[in-house]
Amino acid sequence: IWLQRARQADTTSARDFALRSAEYESDFTLVRISPGSAMHASILVHLGQIRRAAGDADGAIAYFDRAIESRSDFPGGYQGRAMIARDTRNLEEAIKILQRGSEATE
Repeated sequence: IWLQRARQADTTSARDFALRSAEYESDFTLVRISPGSAMHASILVHLGQIRRAAGDADGAIAYFDRAIESRSDFPGGYQGRAMIARDTRNLEEAIKILQRGSEATE
């Protein structure tokens, strides 16, 4: 909900508050979920989306990579990485990432 609020915020301060709240709540949940579970990978992807929304591509990539390492059969990490590549107009890289994800998730 906080990430959605950040995307719809009217002011920079409201957006930043919503992003900080989203990150805080996701971190809170992440440390309480067992690594390797689908929920763990999903939360890592969500944290990557938060970092992407905050304009932190490197931070987002780190979370997406952790999601892929945690559960290579979970598509969210690959999708997030491809979105970062698309953001930088590196469409060939985005395609490669999605193909890798397609193979890993069968």
